[in-house]
Order: sequence, then structure tokens, then C-alpha cells
Amino acid sequence: MKIKNQLIALAAVAILAGFFPQNLAQAVTMSPIRIELAADPGDSTSGVVKVYNDDRVERNMYLSVAKFENQDESGEPKFVKGNDQLVSWVKIQSSILIPSKESREVPFTVNVPSNVDPGGYFGAVFASIVPPSPDGGEVALQSDVGTLLLFRVNGDFPEGETILEFNTKDKKKILNHLPIEFYYRFQNDGADRAQPLGDITIRNLFGGLTKVVSANFGAGNVLPESIRRFESAWVTAGGDTVEGKYDKVVQPELNTFWDTVKYQANNFALGRYSADLNLTVNNDASRTYAKSTSFWVIPWQLILVVLAILLVFVLPMLILFGAIVVYYRRKKRRKQ
Repeated sequence: MKIKNQLIALAAVAILAGFFPQNLAQAVTMSPIRIELAADPGDSTSGVVKVYNDDRVERNMYLSVAKFENQDESGEPKFVKGNDQLVSWVKIQSSILIPSKESREVPFTVNVPSNVDPGGYFGAVFASIVPPSPDGGEVALQSDVGTLLLFRVNGDFPEGETILEFNTKDKKKILNHLPIEFYYRFQNDGADRAQPLGDITIRNLFGGLTKVVSANFGAGNVLPESIRRFESAWVTAGGDTVEGKYDKVVQPELNTFWDTVKYQANNFALGRYSADLNLTVNNDASRTYAKSTSFWVIPWQLILVVLAILLVFVLPMLILFGAIVVYYRRKKRRKQ
């Protein structure tokens, strides 16, 4: 009887799991990832999104538009429902029926009011098998069900940005091994998005080039009147001067003293280093910014082992050599 009840419970869980929203969200994808458009006040422009039905059955896909804002300095997006600014300008059909494993192109138009201020306006077009909720609130970002819409209203608008801060992670100035993680906080005071692109150049105590790290791997943007924090890292020693791309820097698991020594030997760095951040905004040579910091890498565990080896092997040899020199000097004096 217990086994029968357990089987019934498992079957109920399986049925409920089939209706879980996360599973349903996997039934639809969209392309492209983002669309960039521009128009003058009072004019219109158009675009197209492509919606894919990845499910095994025919699906009715519901389309909606949300406003795109910064959630925090990390650059994580927040999508807010409503009917203001760009959301009210975009005209797109509310739904479309798509057969199983097929796709459809869905056109949309953007009608810009004549009295709107020039600058950047940002949103996203979403597709879902669930009808959009009529109430407002935030929309969770699903990378596989939305297309970012980066829109610019042409005209004269203010531009202005600055690097607020550039340093090593946690502002540490003495570290004992790679990776060395960096961050910088970039402020955009303008009316349109700003894209800072550039490098972090790392040099040793003598000014020699050690490594060049991209300052914006993902080519991220900073929305108007906001601050965004970017992170990069010097991960590998030696090899190519230009550091490879790392979506996420993972610090090594060094559980023992000897794990640390081995890692420090394989990724050797020692001494004082300088890091120079150089950025150009929106590929505009007139909008360049720079900031510098410095830090020390002292692999003290490896240094202790090297010193110990010197004491064990080299010191006795020096003592023996000194004793031989003293012996022959005394012998020479006796002969005199």
C-alpha cells in the first residue's frame, strides 16, 4: 500500500513539473540578441525580431515590450512593465501562432513623438507562451526569450563621463599569487548610452610590459545617468602578452601550503607592478580617459621554500668552502 501511495505521489509531482513556468520558458527563443535603431523626433522606424518555437507542439507566442533599466552597478538589467517612453512608442502584434520547430519573423515599428528629448531610450521585446500580466512590475530577464532594443532619438544631447575609481579587487596592494583581479567604476552623465572600450596595461618594476588585459570583455554599455562596475583580471604568467578572455575569473583552490607553492611556481610573478587603464568611449578619439594603480605580488610561500633549499644545500657548501680557504691560509702561514 505504501509503494502504491508513493507511486501516486511521484506521478503527481511529474505532472506538476510539466506545468512549471521554467520548463515552459524553454519552448521559445528569439533573435537577434539586440537591435540598435535611431530616428528623429516625430519620425518612425522599423525592425524585425525572429521568434522560434522549440516545442514539440504548435504554440501561440505572446509578444510584449518592457523598459530596460540598470538594476545596480553590476550592469544586470531590470525590465519594467508600463506604458511610458519607448514602451509606448513600439507597435508590435500581441501574439503569433508558430508551428512546432519553426520560426516566424515579427515586424515592429517605433513611432517617436515630436516633443521628445534627444538621447537614448532602452527596452526589450519579449516572447512567451504565457500571456503577459496586465499589472505592472518588474520582468525577470530570460536571455532566451528577449531581444534588447537600444534606441536613439537624434539631436543634440549632453555627453559626459568619467572613471570614478580603478583598483585591484578589495583594494589589496599586496597579493601572493595570480590571478590579480581589477575593477573600475565608470559614470555616464550623458543622455545616451556610453560604451567604454580599452585595455589595462600591466608593467613590472622596470617598466617592462608584462600583460595587456581587455577592460571590457563583453563590450558592455553604461546607461545614461548611471554608474557601472567593470571587472577584468590578469590570470596567467608568461605566454602571450595579451591576456585571454575569461567570462568569469575563478581563484584557484589552494588547500595546502604545497598547493600554493606549486601554483606560485607555475604562475610566477614577483615584485611591484603598475596597471594603467586607458578607455575610449563609443570609439570617439576625443573621449578618452585614463587612470592608474599599483600593487605588489610577493609569493612568500615560494620564497620560503627557496630560502629553505638554500639553507639546506647551499649554506653547507659555503661553510665547507670557507673552511677549506681558512685551512689553506693557515697552512701557508705555518710554512712562512
